[in-house]
Amino acid sequence: MTRSLALVACCCAAAAASLSCGGPTSPSPSPAPPAQNDPPKIVSFTAAAPRVEAGETVTLTAEVTDAETPAAQLSFEWVSSVAGAFSGTGAQVTWRPSVDAATPAAATIMLTVVERYSASSGGGRTEPRENRVSSTVTVHVNNSVREVTELALQFLTDFSNSAVSAETCVRNFSDNCKGKQWEYGDIVENRATRWILEGRFHVERVELNEERTRAVVWAPCQFTDYELPNGTPSTTPPATCLLTAVYEPYRWWLCNSNWCDDVTRKCNPDFRGESLARAYVKGCS
Repeated sequence: MTRSLALVACCCAAAAASLSCGGPTSPSPSPAPPAQNDPPKIVSFTAAAPRVEAGETVTLTAEVTDAETPAAQLSFEWVSSVAGAFSGTGAQVTWRPSVDAATPAAATIMLTVVERYSASSGGGRTEPRENRVSSTVTVHVNNSVREVTELALQFLTDFSNSAVSAETCVRNFSDNCKGKQWEYGDIVENRATRWILEGRFHVERVELNEERTRAVVWAPCQFTDYELPNGTPSTTPPATCLLTAVYEPYRWWLCNSNWCDDVTRKCNPDFRGESLARAYVKGCS
């Protein structure tokens, strides 16, 4: 009996020693894999208007959701393909295209939403990670006064050069305006009967309607020409070259044209059916 107890005690002591000295144990569980972290979702991304004037602002708004990170902790990065400046932070900002931007232009505005978080890298350590998701919206940019002025000056420059064809002269007129065909036909006649030696003109003002879909251009002008084949050069009286323009998404086109003798007739932008070339020949009498 005494011997048996001693043997049991010895065995227990040996077992205890074995455990304390790194003997066989149950394996430790492996670290759990990092939890799933899905990227944010851009539910919608819109501009308050499809077009904006250079130097003015348009509001951009995004609706963003994320399952793990509050929206206030997300980062919002804004870039544009057209020069301009963003104001504000978060999911709603304003964008102002530069007054020096080349227009008309279709600006691609990109929003990138960034979620930054920490994840396990094994061995009880963590590392920074991020999710990025992007979306774009298009905003059309115009500098209406400048664009209409350039169209008017180009037309008057072409018209003043009798070597320029009628087709080239009216290339910036809208096909939806009858004024294009009127002007084309009358320039053909003008080129057949007269040779313009010089044109002097400048744009005095451009008037836009409230919606910026129509414009009237007032351009003081004078021309020197002679009748073919052997006419004597003569200069027209001071006049106003009166042009209208129309906005057809997303650029401006000339619409109608006229030539008004400042002495004999008051210029009226609501004229109908008379082109600059025909009125010019008639002297607006």
